[in-house]
Amino acid sequence: MTNSRNNRPATRGARAGKSVAFRLSLAGLLALGGMLAEKPVAFAQAVNANTLLAKAQADECFVAVGSAANLFPALSLLNPPQSTCASGSPKVNQAYVWGLAKSGSNLWFGTAPNVECLVLSGYMGITTPVQTPSYVCEFGQSNFKPGGKGTDWRPPQVWVYSLADNKLTNRSTDPAVAAVLNGTMGLRSAGSLGNIVFLAGPALNNTSINLLAFNNKTGQFLGAQNIAAYNNIRQWVVMNGYLYTGVRANDGTGRVLRWVGSAADPFKFVEVGKTNADVAYLTVLNNRLYASTWGGGNVSLAGGPPSGVWVGPATTAALPASSAMWTEIWNVAKYEVDQPTIQTLAGGAIEAYNGKIYWGMMQVPLTGLLAHYKAYPAAPRETADMLQALVNTTRPIPIFRSDGNPNPAQTRINLLYGSRQLAKWNGSAWVNVVNAGNLTPVFGAAGFGNPFNTYAWASAVYNKKLYFGTFDWYYLLADGLPQIAKALGVPLPAGTNYQAIVAALAAAAGGSNVQFGADLWRFDSPALPAKAESLNGLGNYLNYGVRTMLVGGGNLYVGTANPMNLKTGKGQPNGGWELRKLTTKSLW
Repeated sequence: MTNSRNNRPATRGARAGKSVAFRLSLAGLLALGGMLAEKPVAFAQAVNANTLLAKAQADECFVAVGSAANLFPALSLLNPPQSTCASGSPKVNQAYVWGLAKSGSNLWFGTAPNVECLVLSGYMGITTPVQTPSYVCEFGQSNFKPGGKGTDWRPPQVWVYSLADNKLTNRSTDPAVAAVLNGTMGLRSAGSLGNIVFLAGPALNNTSINLLAFNNKTGQFLGAQNIAAYNNIRQWVVMNGYLYTGVRANDGTGRVLRWVGSAADPFKFVEVGKTNADVAYLTVLNNRLYASTWGGGNVSLAGGPPSGVWVGPATTAALPASSAMWTEIWNVAKYEVDQPTIQTLAGGAIEAYNGKIYWGMMQVPLTGLLAHYKAYPAAPRETADMLQALVNTTRPIPIFRSDGNPNPAQTRINLLYGSRQLAKWNGSAWVNVVNAGNLTPVFGAAGFGNPFNTYAWASAVYNKKLYFGTFDWYYLLADGLPQIAKALGVPLPAGTNYQAIVAALAAAAGGSNVQFGADLWRFDSPALPAKAESLNGLGNYLNYGVRTMLVGGGNLYVGTANPMNLKTGKGQPNGGWELRKLTTKSLW
């Protein structure tokens, strides 16, 4: 894979492992941005084949924000499908491969629509429409009005990709399936055991989850069920032949569920454990389940227990039904020093590798800034102050490693990538403080050296190597900084060089591996630093996230996140999800 001409250049900044609190004038930011060296970052690839299996297609004709001429469904959803719009331009709404599972020779996956828009409206509270060169969010002005209310949401989709004959099948056209999808925000998770496949996600009401079940062998849709006791579901894992998943209960705590159903009665689960926050990711080591959680403010920034890592009881059989709390062996307050920022950090991908547990964190862009001004409403709000606060509250992903000892007092933690010092607001100024665990990064700076890598979004062990896929929001910032600044009330002067500001922020935050597109990093050995498999979205820099990964049949399958819904032109990188197959030769 080679770097795209359209990628931003790599930048060199602060010393690895150190986050620097800074104060620069707007003029200083612009000057710094103009001095950045344009040096490409070398790849150290193990993958020798990167194949695009499937990609989201345009499904709408877009004319203008709020236009009555906007047409959905259109194009690929019509029968027969069309490729051009009578008016307007093609738009692709399906943004993420949000849930991915394998059963037999089939890959099952569920999608999520226009997630960037849903985050800006539901998470940030932005209501003014946003249109950049790459995407549009109409919010309440959309003429797509399920329930009479305009929204950027569209029904998610269920797809099956046959590895046997390379055929892609849309199961969303089944009327019974479509009826469920019409009430589902997106299919955030997928899991399988034998021939039974589940796809699930939060319902549109945000107070329950919808599950769909299929028989992979026959292709039969086994039905769906709404479960009102839970409002989120993310990942599934098999341990000792039993299928488990994690959910968030409506009181904000987490539950781990074990499937006890059958093809005849697929929607039977028992709770086998409890955490103090939403269960996000799961992995297995030494006959124990480990979970990362989404704590803190989660969606509302209202406060809550810090996100952490939890471990369940050991068993070589099935975990029994239980309402007991699992054991927390670590939480983010043992790393982060700034109290408002703690509330914005969520548990990321977690994976067992060579007898250890590895995990990362997640922070939605700009939430650190929002939390800062919520906690300190009198803090300075001039342009340079807000840019400074943005840098000092943005947390590129740290990567931790633990021996997995279930006794918290004996658990040993290493910081592989992270910040020795973190910026903290002391009530009147930013200061640098040693991280709460007094940990020194073993291999390098947070975010693998890229300050815009703020999610450890997916992980997998493939050919004895550990892979982490990231969310990189550099392109989002460069593509839409004027709109973001306007939404946040930052008074950027007329004629401002926005690209220079973006580049300056990257340099001031210590960026060294900054390019457009999600990263894929791999550890070839526990003793060696990670290597960059890709820094440019696996060849499409509009892929801002490696959202899902699974291993099967000698390959690593990747589902991407790409909400650039207006990028649909021929001969250019395009928006919409991608399903990719990566193949590498074993080191042994």
